[in-house]
Amino acid sequence: MRRRSLLGCATTVLLLSGCSTAHTGQPRSTASAPLHRAAATPVTYASWGDPAQDLKGDTILATTGRRTGGMETTLSRKVAAGTVWVATECQGIGTLTVDASTFGVFTEPCSAHPDSSLNAIEMSTPTTTTPLQVTADPGVTWAVAVGWDKSLAHPQ
Repeated sequence: MRRRSLLGCATTVLLLSGCSTAHTGQPRSTASAPLHRAAATPVTYASWGDPAQDLKGDTILATTGRRTGGMETTLSRKVAAGTVWVATECQGIGTLTVDASTFGVFTEPCSAHPDSSLNAIEMSTPTTTTPLQVTADPGVTWAVAVGWDKSLAHPQ
């Protein structure tokens, strides 16, 4: 008699709790609550920009426009003492290297989204002609602008 009462209690508990004596391998839910999802904030990236725009007020010595691959040219203009600015914009996975000889070599990492950099080189003596060579990994789109101003006091 005691055995039946325990079995009856166990059956009653299983029925009241919403459980089943048959195991299907799937959990059984007796109630469903609505899901509340937070609104996703869209990620925005800066659009492509001409690096010459970063050289506001400077004398523009060279600007390449948007390109792929490599390029070689010479800055034939005499550059007086002052600060030379090398501005870059690139997009695509890889690197962009700007070799401005006297002014320095800059290697910039590029990503899937447009990214820019601005490098300053202070020169205490003037230069005459300066070769400019730009190389980029395949799949990288880039633009370079070189500018100058007479100041020698730019923060690093």
